[in-house]
Amino acid sequence: MSLQIRNDPFTQRLQQIGQWIAQGLLQPAAQALTEAQAQHPKDVRVALMGVRLAQQAGNLAGAVQAARRAVALEPGWFVAVTELALQLAAQGQFSEAMEHARHAVALAPKEPRVLHVAANVAEGAGNRRQALTWAQTALQLDPQNHPLRLNYASMLYRERQYKQAQDEFNRVLQAQPGNETALKSLLNCALQLGDQSEAQRLADVLIIRSPDDEQVRYWHAVAHGQTPKTQPEASVTGLF
Repeated sequence: MSLQIRNDPFTQRLQQIGQWIAQGLLQPAAQALTEAQAQHPKDVRVALMGVRLAQQAGNLAGAVQAARRAVALEPGWFVAVTELALQLAAQGQFSEAMEHARHAVALAPKEPRVLHVAANVAEGAGNRRQALTWAQTALQLDPQNHPLRLNYASMLYRERQYKQAQDEFNRVLQAQPGNETALKSLLNCALQLGDQSEAQRLADVLIIRSPDDEQVRYWHAVAHGQTPKTQPEASVTGLF
């Protein structure tokens, strides 16, 4: 989640720390963040920056701890609550993650980003009905947001609702004709629906666009009725 937009010297310092984290300069970032914490111990943005630092360092437990600190500082701020839900889910702590996801949605029921995160947390927790509901609501609030539509369509696909997923992926492709993720996903849908001619058409488009992509070559062969001797590693557990 993004930090609040301000332009004072301390905010500029936090932005610099964020740049260091993104660049992998973790030691100077950590030192600067410790100094920032000492200067402004109750600034929730410092805690959220701590989440980013811990993530970049691969310290998932530290990311959860920093997110908890952010919520303790601002328990009614949906950004902090959503961040905690996200970090708990990353740690596999789905029961508590769902509690915070529901709280975040209650705090900001019309924020598509909150609903998007909550939907992904719910899917990870195995609450697929709730995941689809939140993902659909996010899309209704921001219907021109193609990543949200892709996310919703992918959830429908994973729920084996292939025709509904196909409709949503087609909407993305209509708006973004070059969207390769949508093309690959439509090929998946066509194969699952047994629409061989459509699968072949999409596979032909993809092989022209990505002739060196192993997965594209594999599923192009499958769409055309061939059975390659080996599968790309990523295809063993699913399609694209």
